[in-house]
Amino acid sequence: MSWSLRLAGKRQRRAVRLCLASALLVVALLALAPALLPPSLALPLLLGNPLKERRFVGADACPACFGVSWCRRFSAGQLVLDSWHRLRFLDFVNVKQVYFGHYDDPREGRKAVVLKRLGSASELAALDRDICQDAAIGSGGGGGGSDAATPCHPALAMLHWEPFHQAMLGGGSHSGPRQEQHLSPNDEHRPGQNLIHNPVQNKIEQLAQLEQRQQQRQQHLLNQNLIQVQQAGPPLPPQQQQQQQQQAVVPRLLTPAMVAGWSDMVRCPSQRLLDRVVRRYAEARDSGSVLLSHLHEGERAQLLLTLRFNPEPLVLQSFPADEGWPFPKYHGACGRLVVEALVGPTLWELWDAPWQRRADLAAQLLDLASQLSDNDLDYALYPLDVTPDNFAVGERDGRVVLVDAENVLVVDKRALRQEKPDGWDKWYESGSEDGDDVGGAGGGPNLVAMDSSPPDGACEGCLSFSRDALCTRAHHDHNFYAVCRSLLSPRSLWRGRRGGLLHSAPRAVASTGRLVRLVERCADPRGRPGLGAGERPGERRVQAARELRAYLAELLAGNNEGDGKWEEPVVPFG
Repeated sequence: MSWSLRLAGKRQRRAVRLCLASALLVVALLALAPALLPPSLALPLLLGNPLKERRFVGADACPACFGVSWCRRFSAGQLVLDSWHRLRFLDFVNVKQVYFGHYDDPREGRKAVVLKRLGSASELAALDRDICQDAAIGSGGGGGGSDAATPCHPALAMLHWEPFHQAMLGGGSHSGPRQEQHLSPNDEHRPGQNLIHNPVQNKIEQLAQLEQRQQQRQQHLLNQNLIQVQQAGPPLPPQQQQQQQQQAVVPRLLTPAMVAGWSDMVRCPSQRLLDRVVRRYAEARDSGSVLLSHLHEGERAQLLLTLRFNPEPLVLQSFPADEGWPFPKYHGACGRLVVEALVGPTLWELWDAPWQRRADLAAQLLDLASQLSDNDLDYALYPLDVTPDNFAVGERDGRVVLVDAENVLVVDKRALRQEKPDGWDKWYESGSEDGDDVGGAGGGPNLVAMDSSPPDGACEGCLSFSRDALCTRAHHDHNFYAVCRSLLSPRSLWRGRRGGLLHSAPRAVASTGRLVRLVERCADPRGRPGLGAGERPGERRVQAARELRAYLAELLAGNNEGDGKWEEPVVPFG
């Protein structure tokens, strides 16, 4: 028995033991729950539907949430969690707060869905603290606010969250020190004082404070001449004047100056992109307009919070699956849970599928990279967190889809051609600059650059890229680089395994050496033999990716003819 087979056997036995231990733990907890908890808690814990609880889904945090379009389905019990996701006492192991379930619709039948909180519990708690600190009325997380003893609910403080406040003033994101909140001299309570007398009275006082600050914000906009009051003609009735002022204090459009740099989606946004985001915002009651004034204040708050905290829902709405984009279908949201279509197994779960299927998946990944780089809409979408866990394969159609769109940088190439920044029309080759950012799994920075990583390449999910170069170049090879380097190359590393998606190639394929040469040229074209002297950096990787795609199509077509050559023993890839 070969070493690789023995290693595979050990991993399989380890996985079986882990599954058995997990099953025993669940059985034990199910058995002990009725004895340890009162019936009023044990029964809902085991059999209840937590998706009907406003607090569990985070609907009580609105407008500091991601939307409310599906709240009726939640409260009606149309959505149900599957298997162990129903067991609330196991939430501690679900760090990413991703749940699998289904919903029943009288017309559409049963649909499998995935529900996401778009962040870990600690990230959401930090968001609440940030919101409450900006409102200067305490801490939503129980600490870190202006007064740790003062309770603050983000639903009350959201309209005074600094990013929302600055955006509604028509300026950019606030990067300087937080401004002190100024209250009226007659205001009884100030930051630092304990506002608690009783829960009801405290909430009333908080609402009064927020209303006062809202009036101050509107007055500030009036003083800045951001609205125009009708000078000629008879004066309007007071009610119409108030309505006109309320509409006028809202900026007409969501502009790049308001949100640039908030997240990867709007790292360098154009007005055309932001108009598309607002027009297609699915959480608005009356979508279809690019005007912010057509959104209710709560909808504007939800839109901006989503854009800053985790823009994945907005990526899915702006580039929907129904129009052929390689993302899951966005269904809706309730509170701090968004609902997306469940695609199927992840790419990692198919890492050891038959080689013919993996070759087809590799070809699809190259097609996906091409579509996101060049399309009729002239948007370039650059995924920055490219790992086998972030792609899934459709159960029915076998289509590869990017299921984690949090770290997708969107560039408007049409705007680049109009603005013409320095070097905008020059090809850029990823991984070739010392100043590139280095991203690892999860989208966070990795301390080891790929170009200076250890000789064995032990850097999981690492990519080197320059966000500035992505934003300022119309021709970029990043998507092909990410697919070839992180998913296909024999040097790729994920969860301790090397070899890439095309590992263990059939002997008839591997013996020619052509496959590995093309993959390595795509992953790192510098210094590879067979490159034309006149080829431009970046362009040569794209050419290698095209040749690799054509070769995979040739292999797949040849095997479909039934010559049986792929039934021979496999050899290591690379």
